[in-house]
Amino acid sequence: MKNLLFYILFISVFSFSQEEKRLALVIGNSEYIKGPLKNPVNDAKLIAKALDSLGFEVLEYYNLTTQRQLKKAILEFGAKRDSANVGFVYYAGHGVQVNNENYLLPTQEEYTSQTEVIEYAVSVQTVLRALKSDSNQVNILVLDACRDNPFESNWSQTRSAQGGTGGLAKIPPPNGSIIAFSTSAGETAADGKGINSDYTLSLYKNILLEDTSLDQVFRNIRAEVLKITNGAQRPLEMTQLTGQTFYLNPGNYDDEFKAIELILEQKKELLDALNILAPIIDDKPENIRALELLAESYVALENFSKALETLDILVGLDTEKSIYLRQRAWCYKSLDNLEKALEDYNKAVEVEPENSYNYEMRGKFYENYLKDYDKALADYNKGIELNPNDADLHFSKAYLYDVYFDKPDLALQSYLEVVRLNPEYGVYNNIALLYISHVKDYQKALESYTKEIELHPSESLAYRNRADLYANQLEDLEKALEDYNKAVEVEPENSYNYKMRGEFYENYLKDYDKALADYNKGIELNPNDADLHFSKAYAYYNYFDKPDLALQSYLEVVRMNPDNATSYLKIARLMRFKKDFNNSVNYYTKAIALDTTSSIGYTWRGIVFQHDLKKPNLALKDYNKAIEVNSESYSGLLYRAKLYLELNEFEKAKLDISSAIKLDDKDPEAFYVLAQLHKLQGNKLDNYLALSDAIKFFENGYINNSNATGGIALESLLLERVSISQSFGQLDNACKDYSTALKLPRLESETRKEIEQLISENCNN
Repeated sequence: MKNLLFYILFISVFSFSQEEKRLALVIGNSEYIKGPLKNPVNDAKLIAKALDSLGFEVLEYYNLTTQRQLKKAILEFGAKRDSANVGFVYYAGHGVQVNNENYLLPTQEEYTSQTEVIEYAVSVQTVLRALKSDSNQVNILVLDACRDNPFESNWSQTRSAQGGTGGLAKIPPPNGSIIAFSTSAGETAADGKGINSDYTLSLYKNILLEDTSLDQVFRNIRAEVLKITNGAQRPLEMTQLTGQTFYLNPGNYDDEFKAIELILEQKKELLDALNILAPIIDDKPENIRALELLAESYVALENFSKALETLDILVGLDTEKSIYLRQRAWCYKSLDNLEKALEDYNKAVEVEPENSYNYEMRGKFYENYLKDYDKALADYNKGIELNPNDADLHFSKAYLYDVYFDKPDLALQSYLEVVRLNPEYGVYNNIALLYISHVKDYQKALESYTKEIELHPSESLAYRNRADLYANQLEDLEKALEDYNKAVEVEPENSYNYKMRGEFYENYLKDYDKALADYNKGIELNPNDADLHFSKAYAYYNYFDKPDLALQSYLEVVRMNPDNATSYLKIARLMRFKKDFNNSVNYYTKAIALDTTSSIGYTWRGIVFQHDLKKPNLALKDYNKAIEVNSESYSGLLYRAKLYLELNEFEKAKLDISSAIKLDDKDPEAFYVLAQLHKLQGNKLDNYLALSDAIKFFENGYINNSNATGGIALESLLLERVSISQSFGQLDNACKDYSTALKLPRLESETRKEIEQLISENCNN
């Protein structure tokens, strides 16, 4: 309870010392020289009265006669706007659209053409410029200006083909703003039968409601006006409100609500939020703001069932508000009830079909949960149709094209549209990757990464990406290293930066000591990163000849990630190296269990069975399984052929060797096994020819020898061919092979002496 009191007292003091400043501009024009209106001045005065009671400083103007007077009133408001937290502009009078731009009409001007409207009326854009604040506060523009155009009959001979005068055109609102029209775009509204219009009466009543959010105020107005006019007049709002929900009339519990908002923002003492709300809801069980905060509190506590109960109440209180349906869908999704979630996303679209955000959220649900990418794309396209300037929708569309549809051209086009709409969106990494992988324009990729770095100089991702571009495509290793170093500098606590720089040291600079140092630093920062332990193990085994340390690191990988089949294969191989054959088989078995579709585990386990444990039946079973899961398993075919040779099943061996050579006709090992087959069958010439092919394709330093951990060196092949040449009496060929063997740089000293002796005995005559 102590914390509870602290929050309430803190917010009360905060509210007193940081009181919200509100500024309003109210204009009513009735006395037109043509098409006079009886109600705009009355309407404006009524709204001015309401705004004054809500704490607004109200600038009131009536029957402004000229463009200069109208603009001066707007400029006066604009001069004061930045000193206020909330700006509100209400205009009642004549308004027209020309070429999809809206104009407000002074009372004593006469317009004989649309061109004169452009010259002598006042564009609504002038109002928007005055209304927009440098702050991130709320801006409200209400245009009750959709009456019949009194000048339209004079324009029949001069109307532009693109013009339109029936009501006002839609206006994309700037961020933090809501623009409300008394009727939908392109339609006109009546002036009203009484002293006030139907729209203004509803606006007056609803802006005074306590604890009713701003967007709810305008929903209420729309529902009332539709009902009063039997559907003839449908008010319209366009919104880009940001930040927390805004209330024109917060009501008696505003301090308590602000305390709860602070709790939710800080994500601390969440149960206090429920304690504050309990007496409020007891007092006002249908208080919208209290119920909204209650639902949000339950979500923060991850009590989605309770959140659903509250959202059910909110949906019942306002069946036309899509945000409650979206929130309820999110709770259903969190409870893995995807069917109910989709129902609510569909209802949200149904009740507010003009709200682009409904399509965006349903599209994300289709994409991320139902994996229905076609429907996701359709929703993103519909959202863009309704709100073409929404960068988030264009990004979602681009990502779909990029990742799921493999349409890089369309993805790039949409990413570039995101940049056009919001140059600071932070999408340049995505653009650069497409320039690299699809367009092959590395210069544009470089420019994109550089732009991303300019926008976010303290983030390491673009530095790493640019480093990769320098290393792989531009082959500038010096600049690549500079960028990897910069990534480490700007985010020294990010273990991934060390991993990527370590791989660069390893693969490009061949500086294995620095690579290992980076892997160790990454592990120090993130001890549970299995990938870093894997990289460290690989380095120990391949570059430092430290199999025990490699084994230790691989064991650490599988401890953290028991599903890493590759690490089990590595461990099994190291166990065989240590001659721990039973454990080697055990780890191969674990690898196979994790990936039954891979032939490698079966093949390598078969080798242990065949050569180390002397269990040819089990070996054959594994080789058969390797070929069953992958008919093109080269190693499976080759090792089965070797086993068949041991079992003297020469025809089966020949078939496997033939199949292996078809898969790779330049691998010396297959030809060597073929040579052994011919040797066992006593076919000297074929043996010689197969050995010659093995020697011709020999490049890797040795041929795998399954009987040991090493391999068969080239000199062994040459000496074996010498023996056949001698049996044919071809001493010249034998001596040539001796000479070739003697020139091999890695020839062991004992072998060298032996060959020199053979040359002396056979080749000096």
